[in-house]
Amino acid sequence: MPSKVKKKDHAEIQNNEFDPVNLISKNPRTVVLMLDSPEETVLASACEAIYKFADKSDANKIELLNTGVINGLNRLLSLEDKAVRTHAAACLGILTGHAEVRKALRKTNCIAPLIALIQPEEELICHDHASLALCRLASDFTFKLEIFEKNGLQPLIKLLNSIDCDVQ
Repeated sequence: MPSKVKKKDHAEIQNNEFDPVNLISKNPRTVVLMLDSPEETVLASACEAIYKFADKSDANKIELLNTGVINGLNRLLSLEDKAVRTHAAACLGILTGHAEVRKALRKTNCIAPLIALIQPEEELICHDHASLALCRLASDFTFKLEIFEKNGLQPLIKLLNSIDCDVQ
C-alpha cells in the first residue's frame, strides 16, 4: 500500500512542475528581467548572455546600464549559489571597464560583496572576476577608500600568491 502512495506523490509532483522552456531573447531588457528569477539556472544563463553582450562594445555596456542591470547583478553577488555569484562577478568585471558604469556603481553597495568573493573559500574563477571588478573600480578614489575601509586590501594582497596568473 505505501508504494502506491509514493507513486501518487511522485505523479502529483510531476503534474505540478512546469515543463522546461527554452527561451530565446535578443532584447537586453528581457535578459535583465531574467535576473529576478528564483531559478539558479535561469540566473546563470542570463548572466552569461549579459556578459557576452557587454563584451561586444562600450555601447552595449551603456545600454545594459540603462536597463538597470547594476541592481540585479549586485543582488546576485550575495546569493548562496556559487555559479550565480561567479557569473554575476564576471558581468560586473566586464561592465566596470566603462567609466559610466563605474560612476553608477558609486550609488550601490558593491564593494563588500566583491571583497567577499575574493576570500579563500571561493573558487579561483570567482577570484579572477571579482578582483578584475575591484581593480577597475579602484581607478576611482572613492572606491579605493571604500576598499580600504572594508578591509579589502588583505584579501587582494593574498591573491598575489595565487597559482592563477590571471588572478595575480
